[in-house]
Amino acid sequence: MKRRILLLLLGIPLLSGAQDTPLCRPFQVPPIPPIEEGVIRLSAREAEIRQKSLFILKGGAEIQQDGQRLLADILRYDRQEDRAEAEGEVRFQQDGLLITGRSAYFQLLKRRGRLKEARFWFAPRHARGQAREVRVKGAEARLKDASYTTCDGGDWYLRARHLHLDREKEEGSARHVWLRFKGIPLLYTPYLRFPLSDARKSGFLTPEFGSSETSGLHVGLPYYFNLAPNRDATLTPHLFSKRGLMLEGEFRYLNPTYRGTLGLAYLPGDRKADRDRSHLSLRHRGNLTPRLFTDVSIESVSDVRYFDDFGGSLESTSLTHLERRAEATYFGPFWSLRGMVQDFQTLDETVPPEERPYGRLPQFLFRAHRPWRDLEALLEAEWVHFQRSAGVTGERLDLKPALTFPLQRPYGFLTPSLKLRLTAYHLNHVAPGQPTSPTRAVPIFSLDGGLYLERPWTFRNRRLLQVLEPRLFYLHVPFRDQSDIPIFDSAPLDLSFAQMFQDNRFSGGDRQGDADQLSAVLTARWLEKGSGRERLRAGIGQIFYFRDRRVTLPGEPEDTRGVSDLLAEVNARITSPLSLRAGWQWDPEEGRTDEGLLQLHYQPGEKRIFNAGYRFFRPDVKQTDISFFWPLSSAWSAVGRWNYSLEEGRTLEALAGFEYRSCCWTLRLVGRHYIRALGETTNDMVYAQLELKGLTRLGHRVEDILEQGILGY
Repeated sequence: MKRRILLLLLGIPLLSGAQDTPLCRPFQVPPIPPIEEGVIRLSAREAEIRQKSLFILKGGAEIQQDGQRLLADILRYDRQEDRAEAEGEVRFQQDGLLITGRSAYFQLLKRRGRLKEARFWFAPRHARGQAREVRVKGAEARLKDASYTTCDGGDWYLRARHLHLDREKEEGSARHVWLRFKGIPLLYTPYLRFPLSDARKSGFLTPEFGSSETSGLHVGLPYYFNLAPNRDATLTPHLFSKRGLMLEGEFRYLNPTYRGTLGLAYLPGDRKADRDRSHLSLRHRGNLTPRLFTDVSIESVSDVRYFDDFGGSLESTSLTHLERRAEATYFGPFWSLRGMVQDFQTLDETVPPEERPYGRLPQFLFRAHRPWRDLEALLEAEWVHFQRSAGVTGERLDLKPALTFPLQRPYGFLTPSLKLRLTAYHLNHVAPGQPTSPTRAVPIFSLDGGLYLERPWTFRNRRLLQVLEPRLFYLHVPFRDQSDIPIFDSAPLDLSFAQMFQDNRFSGGDRQGDADQLSAVLTARWLEKGSGRERLRAGIGQIFYFRDRRVTLPGEPEDTRGVSDLLAEVNARITSPLSLRAGWQWDPEEGRTDEGLLQLHYQPGEKRIFNAGYRFFRPDVKQTDISFFWPLSSAWSAVGRWNYSLEEGRTLEALAGFEYRSCCWTLRLVGRHYIRALGETTNDMVYAQLELKGLTRLGHRVEDILEQGILGY
């Protein structure tokens, strides 16, 4: 006996997701001419009336009533019995549904009837098919020994013993169903549900299939719960051949004043890891009142290897900490107050306890900004309690009042500013001889000024506006010895154009850098005169130091350089589809490049994408990154990405595959290679997806992988 079943699903009703790609060329069911409600209209080339209630119509016979239309070669209509019998070329129309057959029987007032040897078309879903018999009752149609497809060429179709189309509920169902693709029996299920619109429906979503080197073959079968218009949930059992059965759930809610997502995954007794595995995530945002906002972000895993085994990408496997944070912010008329609790789960086992991030349990931030005559008064205040299992803990109070005098003109601006930073600590577990209540008071003066210089510019007969923006920022902060203050949340800021105009070279509140320096930045922009679209932006900047920087982090030497690294950047829209981005950081004292970036993005169409990039960070990062999604023909497209480390001589992440797309179906097949954890082992995965348009998807959501890996997809 020939083997006919490629995939067998027993007792599983499947419900496809919403349609997001176009179907084949649309077809239209001819419109029904409007008539008065309740009126029955009869027409034919020949008509005969018997016993005052029996009408015999021949030749282009037609009966129409309340959105129903019945046409045939011969029609017999008994008005008293409300019975219509049709023979010959029978056509029945109702609400976008067209059914043809050899014979028919209808009761128009009761909106029900039956057709034999029928063919049908349902225009709203581009659906069509055949049936041995069709029974119509209101908005429902029940078909026996039926076929169903949304494909013009018939590349795929359902063959069902019983098919039910409910246009009021906007869903279809079938029993004893074979799904055939290219003539091959692909799937059997005793029961199947599918949508007749893009509305959400409860039911099984399409299965997920995949394979990975670490977890083996993977099959997932999600069930979708449409709980309410603003709430839904998905429950997915996952079977991993090397690990066991995982249950994953996601609950989403959306209300006028709050929204969020709760996710939980649990795998009891992982056969490979010999432990239970789990993952919890919560994202919530809300506004309890027009002025009070909340934000919660919590994520936790059972063990540090969870993302290595189930993360699926270089980004997730490179995580070192997971944040758990809850905050509430109140906005007053000219002030705001934020309260927050924050903690972290450390995933990198090599980080010792005394170097892991502190929890803020809690933190309160106050900010006020109010104009006063020609001045502006500002106040930033913070109180925070730092907690950790090892090392110094304690509390910090940080106040930063400020006065600014902004002068704005159409051609430029000048803003002098005077601030005073007052900080006090109460510390626990300090080393012998160290103070438990250190304090700090530092004045800060800055002067920020810039010009806007414009002139017309013509390039290849294109009228542009050139804008030149020179900007100077002087900063003076006297030295204060801060060596007795521990480091809770401070770190050096990376040099950038934005950092050149800040009053502190450190993040956090434990270090206030001393300064006597001048930042000089020149930015040039070219804008299209009509649309204002920016075609080119170029900038160059540097900081000039007039004295050494003595405030440092523990163990770091004083900075004695006379100038900072030189920064330069270019963002160019060369043509509408082609853009270029470049960045450069030059160390003038060492005479070398410390950082470099070059990125090219070409996208002449929605599904025509090419990206090429190079990144360099001293001392040990040299990476190339090439990605593309490009059509090879009207149906075939190639996809790929290669992220390669020149320094390590190995691939960090790579994917390659193809997509075949027609108006009936789409097939995507992608292979992926990535590093499970930096410096450790790699993982190889294969993703396959078959999308039968208008019905369902089979396999993994490959487009999610492509969106992560290919810029612009």
